[in-house]
Amino acid sequence: MNTTLHLSTHTDAPSHFLAEGKSIDLVDLDKYIGRCQTVEVNLTKADNGLIQPHHLPEAPRILFSTSSFNYQQPFNPNFVTFGHETCKLLL
Repeated sequence: MNTTLHLSTHTDAPSHFLAEGKSIDLVDLDKYIGRCQTVEVNLTKADNGLIQPHHLPEAPRILFSTSSFNYQQPFNPNFVTFGHETCKLLL
């Protein structure tokens, strides 16, 4: 699989979404090293642009491919994001 360097900018520190979360300098880098499963998420209208729990495989690392953002086009404000229940499950 090929991707851009921009991909790594989406490694958020737990402190970005949890009041007591670790800053990125305290996160174990081993969480980011190793094989992962890539999941192509083709969203339907019923999903309302959200990645839902039923999109998740059982894997230690998941990389999502959504095709909702194209660097060759102007910014798309209707990009895919994670639903609340999915965020809780991923935590």
